[in-house]
Amino acid sequence: MFELLFAIGLPFAILFLIVIAWPK
Repeated sequence: MFELLFAIGLPFAILFLIVIAWPK
């Protein structure tokens, strides 16, 4: 269960960091 949550949440966390660190 935890690995599923991690596998789903990690890409969203990376995308969130990219959006903040690299605004258009």
